[in-house]
Amino acid sequence: LGLVILPLLGAAFIFYYVFYIPFSGIYRHFIRKPHNLSERYGNKSWAVITGGSDGIGKAIAIELAKKGFNLFLVARTESKLKKVAEEIKKEFKIDTKYLAKDFSTCYDQHFYDDIKQNTENLDISILVNNVGIGGRVAEDGNQVQNDLNMVITNTCSQAALSAHFVPLLAKREKRSAVVNLSSLTGGRPNAINPVYSATKGFNDFLSRASAWDHIDKIDFLSVRPGFVSTPLTGMKVGGQVISAENCAQGTLDKLGYDDWTAGHWKHALLVQIFYALPESFFQKQMLSFRSSPKPKKS
Repeated sequence: LGLVILPLLGAAFIFYYVFYIPFSGIYRHFIRKPHNLSERYGNKSWAVITGGSDGIGKAIAIELAKKGFNLFLVARTESKLKKVAEEIKKEFKIDTKYLAKDFSTCYDQHFYDDIKQNTENLDISILVNNVGIGGRVAEDGNQVQNDLNMVITNTCSQAALSAHFVPLLAKREKRSAVVNLSSLTGGRPNAINPVYSATKGFNDFLSRASAWDHIDKIDFLSVRPGFVSTPLTGMKVGGQVISAENCAQGTLDKLGYDDWTAGHWKHALLVQIFYALPESFFQKQMLSFRSSPKPKKS
């Protein structure tokens, strides 16, 4: 029996990695036509985006504005929010609203009261859970508080906002969408930043599990990008480091089709390589990126 099973397993392994993954990736990134999101979710409906003042959140906001969505942006710094909201409103002729919130205290259920109040009369069709913090080493030396802030900001925000908005989205006549920002490190433990990796794993599991519960009404998409040039990472575009704009475009192209994506084709390739590597080799590669930016919030 073993002489029969082993060759079959080997053939299945070769087919999956040599044929299925490359060709399905080519189809997803270069052949498949993206959905018309405005038609799918409702023209001039609203998108709520956390961490929407810069980085990936801002890039997604701009892409959705191009497609005709109105925007409700939430982030920490009011001056940045106001500037981004006004610029997008002027350029794309859509409506924008914003609310300044520091998500380091988002574990309290009353933290979300003003978000609920300011969106209750809007036709929300898309929720983008993007806000996050990623510093590995505490800037002020208080590692306990640094890690607690990371867990709170990265997980409580997605759980609470999903708990509020998902039932409302499910009641809409048209389909709706929830985009949850995870990370390459959310799909596999990451030795360089264990706490961040764990929170991103939470984001990915929450998103993909919720997708099955609401498959008839809501498109959930977990986003696991690799290296992106944003104020959070401090990286420059080049090689495997892509722009926030490229990440946003690649992400929205997959919305309505897949339950998770790496976004850009470069990161899709990187994800498949990293996830296929032996554990010890993978962790050593991650530890080679030991230089870490200071923790920042979107």
